Amino acid sequence: MTNIVIRLPGGGRIRKRDEKQDIEWWGYRNYFIDTDFYNDLEKLISKNKNFNFYFISGGVGAFIYTNLCDSLELHKDLRDEVGCNIVSVMHKILIEKLKNSAVRIYPEEISFDDINVVESRGFNSFFVMPEKRFLSTDSLAANVGQIVSANMIIYIKEGAPLFHVGFDEATVVNAWEIDDIRRRAKGVQGNYILDSDALGVIENLIAKNKTRTLILSPGQLKEINMEDDNFGLGQMTSFTEVIK
Repeated sequence: MTNIVIRLPGGGRIRKRDEKQDIEWWGYRNYFIDTDFYNDLEKLISKNKNFNFYFISGGVGAFIYTNLCDSLELHKDLRDEVGCNIVSVMHKILIEKLKNSAVRIYPEEISFDDINVVESRGFNSFFVMPEKRFLSTDSLAANVGQIVSANMIIYIKEGAPLFHVGFDEATVVNAWEIDDIRRRAKGVQGNYILDSDALGVIENLIAKNKTRTLILSPGQLKEINMEDDNFGLGQMTSFTEVIK
C-alpha cells in the first residue's frame, strides 16, 4: 500500500466575519474556523482508496494559548504541551467528522510509536498524535514519513506556490532546493516554511527512498488524485516541490 503523509494547515484557517456585536468585547465571536477545507478530507480519501493517509494538523488557534503561556512566563515544556493539546482537539473533531462518513478512519489518534502496530488493522486513514519531542508538526510529519516509508509528504500552506516571507517580493517557487530554504530561514524569526528538523529528515528521505515532498495550498487538497498525472494538480507550476 502506498503511504501519503499530509500536514494540514494551521492558523490560516481562521476567518473573520464582518459583523457588529451587541457588546464590544464580543468581537472575538466574529472569528471562526473555515470548514470548507475540512469537508474536503472525505473527498480526498474516497478518491484515493488504494492509499494510506497519515494526517497531522497544524495548530489552528494554538497561538492564543501558547502566547498566553509566554506572557505568564511559564516554562517551555508547558507551552509545548498546550500546543500539542490544541492540535489533538482538532484531531478529535476531524476523526469524529470522518467516522460519520464511509471512509476507513482509525477511531482515535495514534501515537508515533504505535504507527506500525495499527496500520495493519484494515483502516487507511490515521491522525498522528503530536508530541513535545518533535520540533513542530512539520517535523512530526517528516518523521512519520520516515517511519512509514512514505511515497509522498504533503504540506498544506496558505498561498502556495506563492511565498512572501524570506523574499524581497511575492515569489512563485515550483522547485525549492532544501539548501535555499535553509538560507532564507536564517533571516526569519521563528520557524520558516519548514523547520530545520523537517528539512533534515526530508533530505534523507529524498536520498534514500526518493520520497517526494510537495507544498500545496488548501484549495488543492480536493484535487489530489494520486493515480493521475501530476497527482491531479494540473501543471507543475501550480504547486511547490521540495528538492535536494
